[in-house]
Amino acid sequence: MTRETIHLAIYDTMADWEVGYVVAHLNSPEFQKMPARFEVKTVGSSLAPIIREHSDEKA
Repeated sequence: MTRETIHLAIYDTMADWEVGYVVAHLNSPEFQKMPARFEVKTVGSSLAPIIREHSDEKA
């Protein structure tokens, strides 16, 4: 069986919870009918890290 790649685009305006649940389930064999079928790869516009401050933090 060949693994299918799912490309996940990451942006600095994105909250991690928006895709966190689906990525966790795709990477967890117990939630898959055919374990290890999918491979999640993140992609972005550059190699620079994305750092996002929490909105409840004071400057």
